[in-house]
Amino acid sequence: MDGLVEVIQKSTNLRHLELAHCFSFISDLSREFFDALANNRTIKILNFERINDREAKCLADALRANTTIEELYLSCRRTSNAAFQCLTDSFKVNRGIRSLHLIGNFRMADLADSLKVNKTLFVVRLSSFGNMDNECVKSLADAIVVNRSLDMISLNISPKPLYQIGVEEWTVLMSAVTKNGSIKFSLYDGQRDKDYPSLVTWLVEISKSYNNEIDKKNKEIASLKSERIASLQSEIEIKNKQIISLKSAIRGAMEQLNMILEPIDLTGDGKSEPPAKRPRNGMPATKSNLSIMHEQNQKMIKVKIEKNDAEANLKTVTEEKNCTKAELEDTREDLDIANETVQQQALATDIWQRKFDELAALVAAGKVDGAAVAAIRNRSLAHKH
Repeated sequence: MDGLVEVIQKSTNLRHLELAHCFSFISDLSREFFDALANNRTIKILNFERINDREAKCLADALRANTTIEELYLSCRRTSNAAFQCLTDSFKVNRGIRSLHLIGNFRMADLADSLKVNKTLFVVRLSSFGNMDNECVKSLADAIVVNRSLDMISLNISPKPLYQIGVEEWTVLMSAVTKNGSIKFSLYDGQRDKDYPSLVTWLVEISKSYNNEIDKKNKEIASLKSERIASLQSEIEIKNKQIISLKSAIRGAMEQLNMILEPIDLTGDGKSEPPAKRPRNGMPATKSNLSIMHEQNQKMIKVKIEKNDAEANLKTVTEEKNCTKAELEDTREDLDIANETVQQQALATDIWQRKFDELAALVAAGKVDGAAVAAIRNRSLAHKH
């Protein structure tokens, strides 16, 4: 490390310093290194890979003093938002850098703020940048409108599929490029570069692609709807059969219970039995009367047991019937909800498709009208075209 610092301090021929593949022997750059870099007057191209937070803050201090570096390559994958803001703040005061290449998913608002102030940057290239949400696009568009010294802004956003970035976002960017009047805006989608004129054609293509996606989703929704309806109808039929079976079981249990609860004549059929013959020894027939009483008691006990069993069976069958009815109601509610959801999704899809068709028509006609685009974008979903 001391040797590298000495070279930067004393060399008069060093024009290109690349710290992209030397981290096998340099684990962390010292403060002395960045102090030497701040005072160097020969290095024109500087390349940092995997710069960490401490190094980013030290580099920011160096860039505030250095006016010789013209091309800066930075990989900010390991840099926090706070450290990246320190770097972008240094771009506001640096007057030497002409070409800036940034790699990583950093916060666009910080870079956009520095671009509104810096008037010496000519080329800005942003790679592996997939965070293109509404706020990010608005920040970049505002910077493009304000900064008239930039010659080119290039985006490489291949890690995020382009069809996921809305047409509205791209329309905002193209409107900003049109207002700037001189900047060249290019896009790399993982296959080829697209400059601003070809973005118009690309917008039409992406609209067609989106329409194809909508058609595909509609077919998937219709298929799922049919499958779900068929499944729910099958479940309803099964539940109906179960209810019929339970009703039959209840009727059988009720009939059984009624039979058990019928009055029992414990005194006989009303006809008097012939008196038992008295035994020859003259003793009364007491054994026969005890036997009859015992049989009557056994019948009473048996009737009570059967009654209890029948009542328990009736209670179980009734509970099963109520449970089955509740499940049937839930199934019917699921079917109603599924039908309502599909109808709402189809309506929303149709509205969004009309919006994209109108945007594509504007672009195909060469009319990138910010007011018309804003009116289409902000139009309520409840509006009927």
